[in-house]
Amino acid sequence: MQGRATKWTVLFVARVYFGVSPILWVYLALGLWLVWFVVDCKGWSRFLRRCRQLDHEGKWEELEAHFRSEFNAFRPWVRLFLRFKSPSSLDGLAAAFFFQRGLTEESLRFAESAVAKAVGRPRVLVEHLRLQAAALTELARYDEARETIHRIRALDDDPVADHVESLLCLSLGRLDDAIGLADRARKHPKGELARHFASTARLLRGEDAAALEAVLEPARDVVDQYPAETLARMSRTREGRALIEGHRVQYAGVVEPLRFLQAGYVYLDQSNAGELGYLLEKASAVMGGNPSLKVMHAQLSACHCALIGDVAGADRRLREGAKILETHRRRGSVMEFHRFAGRAHLLLGRADAAVAELERSRTFCVHPLEKHLGGYWLAKAYEAKGESGKAAELLRTIASDGIVSKYAKASPPAPSGPTPAS
Repeated sequence: MQGRATKWTVLFVARVYFGVSPILWVYLALGLWLVWFVVDCKGWSRFLRRCRQLDHEGKWEELEAHFRSEFNAFRPWVRLFLRFKSPSSLDGLAAAFFFQRGLTEESLRFAESAVAKAVGRPRVLVEHLRLQAAALTELARYDEARETIHRIRALDDDPVADHVESLLCLSLGRLDDAIGLADRARKHPKGELARHFASTARLLRGEDAAALEAVLEPARDVVDQYPAETLARMSRTREGRALIEGHRVQYAGVVEPLRFLQAGYVYLDQSNAGELGYLLEKASAVMGGNPSLKVMHAQLSACHCALIGDVAGADRRLREGAKILETHRRRGSVMEFHRFAGRAHLLLGRADAAVAELERSRTFCVHPLEKHLGGYWLAKAYEAKGESGKAAELLRTIASDGIVSKYAKASPPAPSGPTPAS
């Protein structure tokens, strides 16, 4: 019986195959390919939308797994299409994410791959070179970062070059250069975030009013960064409009709270608890789930609580920040959190705890500016602890490191007398 069934199956298939016109087979194959291509494209669009959503929600562990899954996904037709249309897109997206995640070596690897694939496409290449220069700066490979910036300028994209070079100058403590470059960059949509570099540099020079002015102007819409032809093409389809809206939500959840937090640093330096509290509320109202921003909010909130004498509130905010850092091990976020935790303890009169936090912060410092700031606040903590010799040594170090900031002008504390007997 089984042999007879097999025989009839073979005869049926043969009749269908030889009885159908070859042209119909061609149409059928084309139809199947088209369906497969559409399914591939929808899968790619879902991947992009999911990336925006997870980024906005701050689910970065899930987003990291999502990226790694996409690299192993079987999308042959989309991969073939992207190979000719935008071969570096996936590598570029991964480079941007892993940089934010704090996996800088991995980000640099993806950025270099994206750069290699984008040769001959100047507009796309510039964005990948920006990521490469930022990663090299974070890794303190300053000469290589400069070479990458020169490549961007050679492509006639000065706004992007000014943006990333302002970050390099700020990291090195060249405050005047950072301000000049950032002020030029922020006039262009591609340099929107450079105004935060300008604000930081001005705050460090003691120019509080100018530091506030740089960030309180509302941010541009993210669509201003899209080339007109790309925006028009994406706006014609539902999928394209969904991607634009997802990008808008993700972007707004970063740039809006960031400008309030940046202004908060100014009011913290002025010990203005009222304005700082107001800006923290404004930032909280528009903040997405970005863990770097949530850490910034927690550390500023701890300092705000310390300013108003709310000891329990300060401790709670510090615990919240430390909890986020258990899964978000970005070096810069960890370094800054411990520095501001030290400042909060100083405001609360806990000199020993302040020294411990600031010493820990120094272990994460890489760039000259970070060492400059860390040295100043550690000196203040040692001064509060009564160890004026250590404080004076640290202040002399930052006064001679070549960084012209308001902290470099601080006077060493007077030598302390012998510790009184208890």
